[in-house]
Amino acid sequence: MMKKTGFLLAFTLGFFAAAFAQSGWVKEKGQYFVKADLAVFQSRSYYNPLGTKVITSVFSQQMLNLYAEYGLGKRLALQGSFPVLRFNRYSGTQPAIGQGDLKLEVKYALLKGKTPLSLTISPELPTGRANAFANNKNIPGDQINLPTGDGEFNVWTTLALSRGFGKVYATIWSAYNVRTQYKGEIFQDVWQAGAEIGGAPAKNLWINAKLRTQTSMGASVSPNLGFVRGDASEFTQVSLGAYYKFRPKGGIAADLSAISGFLQPLTNMYAGSSFSLGWVWEY
Repeated sequence: MMKKTGFLLAFTLGFFAAAFAQSGWVKEKGQYFVKADLAVFQSRSYYNPLGTKVITSVFSQQMLNLYAEYGLGKRLALQGSFPVLRFNRYSGTQPAIGQGDLKLEVKYALLKGKTPLSLTISPELPTGRANAFANNKNIPGDQINLPTGDGEFNVWTTLALSRGFGKVYATIWSAYNVRTQYKGEIFQDVWQAGAEIGGAPAKNLWINAKLRTQTSMGASVSPNLGFVRGDASEFTQVSLGAYYKFRPKGGIAADLSAISGFLQPLTNMYAGSSFSLGWVWEY
């Protein structure tokens, strides 16, 4: 009989590759932006729900992600992000493979002009594998749960304010995630805040720097959720990105992102960095 082992894995590792850019600007009717990228992450420094650092065997994750925006009118746009494929593994296991959770977004321009303000409502659907067991390479019959989705429906609400200054722009934003439950176990809501600054230092080249923090609205009330499903995770994330447009409707984008306890002490989260490289189509 196979042994199935639960491990101190924060599903919120998906944050490493997630595009966390926010903006007050809304795509005009017929405009679109599509990005497909591959992101990689590796770490062995895990901070448990008490904030204590635990050294684990090396955990790695590779993700193929798809993100899109499409303008429906002067004030309304649709957006979406989808981890098409995730590979989760430890150094001593086979990979657990599956799609992630689909996030759909409706974005509305509350204010337009030089200082646009947007409101985004984003339901996230439990389309990923809530349980994905990876086989231990050294112990026959032993397995570990490395889910590619958290198994719950939740809704993000985001306000973003932007301003352009010639070839430079800046954005500040705030978001609240109403989480629900998984098999009767209740998740804690989370609040995020962030800022972004960017610009075009050369023709067809854009660069940006981003910052965000996440705070849980309470401690996890279920060990199963806290350990495996990323409940009550807290962190600070920073990112540096670049986009070079060498075709009329597209180009290459790269991002380097890191999770740390810079502003918000790490809780239920791996500390480490990820790198993503992708292709952009836009009009």
